[in-house]
Amino acid sequence: MERRTACERGWITLTGRLAIVAEREWRVPPAQVAVKWAAALAVAALAALSAGDRQFLLLAGAAALGLAALALRDVLAPVRVAATRTRHR
Repeated sequence: MERRTACERGWITLTGRLAIVAEREWRVPPAQVAVKWAAALAVAALAALSAGDRQFLLLAGAAALGLAALALRDVLAPVRVAATRTRHR
């Protein structure tokens, strides 16, 4: 029968052999997320100020939506890479 026990960073499975678990994850820095939101707001403000030029309004609106989508992705899924290494002795 397999037993599981909690450790600091996850779960270790005990099957009669010693298991060493190492977990690492790399997240998006909060400052980078703030810069993306600020850039999206700045480009949206430029789009709003240039309502007379339809071409610029379309391009700036698309850029603002793209920047906002990138910033939202960083908020919803902040972990970019995660790795787990298990070694049995």
